[in-house]
Amino acid sequence: GRKWVKEMMSKSFLGKFGPQTVLPNYYEMWNEVYTPDTIAEYDRLLTDAAAAVQSGSLEARRIALMRREMFEPLAQAADLARERFDPARALKRRSSFRGGAVAFEDSESLEGWSAAPKNVRISRGTRPGPVTSAPLVIEAPTDNAAVVGHAVAFKPSTCYRVSYFIRLDVEATERRGGVFLYAKCRGKKLKLTDAPVDGKRDSMKLNGRTGWVFVENYFTTPEKADSGEGTISFRYVDAKGRAELDGLRVEEVR
Repeated sequence: GRKWVKEMMSKSFLGKFGPQTVLPNYYEMWNEVYTPDTIAEYDRLLTDAAAAVQSGSLEARRIALMRREMFEPLAQAADLARERFDPARALKRRSSFRGGAVAFEDSESLEGWSAAPKNVRISRGTRPGPVTSAPLVIEAPTDNAAVVGHAVAFKPSTCYRVSYFIRLDVEATERRGGVFLYAKCRGKKLKLTDAPVDGKRDSMKLNGRTGWVFVENYFTTPEKADSGEGTISFRYVDAKGRAELDGLRVEEVR
């Protein structure tokens, strides 16, 4: 209760439609709220509580329910977040996958990349990223729906995985503002999921000031997809600021 009331729901700002509560961004949630020490403390409290009651009792079953339905999903999400914030762990898992890949991991040019509107700038960074020596830098000075994209030749009826590292210094100007990936084929937006089969829809927008975060999504192209009719883009919605992008890969899963 204390974490939720005092740390998750404590911030607000005056938006277009009045006061709005602002949840911590993804990076803050797992680095400042649900830290490794906090997860370990919850585990210890549940273990101590289970040891203090009779095995098989109503109290024991209630404690087991809280561990299974509340703590374990939280601990699993925290572990995934640690991987997303640890480039070495993320790269190790990504390197184990072998599929046909369309990689944008070069760090020598901006060829193929486009940006809109006109005040959005793209360049190559001077600090190395997890994969390349010069990540792509996006600078959007206003919250005017910035879009930075690259054409991709998709195959029809194919499941793809898209993965990348991103580092942000982005301000959300509305509660749900941030930067997110957008995949499109034959003029149609593709549904992003968190797993290749029966995955849940993933439309997470990232914002705030972060270190490198690893992001991974899946999508499936339509039956009539033709070469050259796809795009991968990064979009700002109700947000502005700087984002660095590194190690973007689009890989065939099946």
